[in-house]
Amino acid sequence: MLMEISRLSLACDIGIDEKQIRRIEKGESKLPLVTLLKLFKALKIEITVLDKYLKDEDLLCS
Repeated sequence: MLMEISRLSLACDIGIDEKQIRRIEKGESKLPLVTLLKLFKALKIEITVLDKYLKDEDLLCS
């Protein structure tokens, strides 16, 4: 099931500015771990997904 959420709603859920969400989407902003974890929670993404990226150097370096 695909979940749709507005930038404004997501920003409010995790306590950051909507402009920061845009910068994160564009790859223009570094993402602190705490913010990443808040994003995962707000978007209902399992934290275990991170394990895939931590184990795959090609994904980690891209």
